[in-house]
Amino acid sequence: MMNFLQPIMGLAVFAALIIGLLTFVGLFIRLLCNVIIKQVQLDRISDEILIQHYNMFKKYKDSVFLAFLCYGILYLYGMKLNQKAFDVYQQCMIKRSLPL
Repeated sequence: MMNFLQPIMGLAVFAALIIGLLTFVGLFIRLLCNVIIKQVQLDRISDEILIQHYNMFKKYKDSVFLAFLCYGILYLYGMKLNQKAFDVYQQCMIKRSLPL
C-alpha cells in the first residue's frame, strides 16, 4: 500500500509547487502591470517605449495560452488586466497623437 501512495504524494507535491509558482508569477505580473499603468497615465514613459509596449499588448492581449501560462487558473483575470493595460496604452497613444 505504501508503494502505491508514494508516487501519488510526489505528484501532489509537484502540483502544489507549480500552482504556488504560477500564483507568485501572476501576483508579480499584476504588480508590474499596475506600476506600468501608473507610469503611462502620468506620462513618465518615452514615445518609443510607449509604441513598443502598445504593439506588444496589441499582439498578445487576446492570447489565452499566454494568459494561462502567466496567471495559471486565474487566466481570465489576466486577460482582463491585459485589456485594461492595452486600453491605457491606447488612450495615451491617442493623447500624444502617435500612430495606432
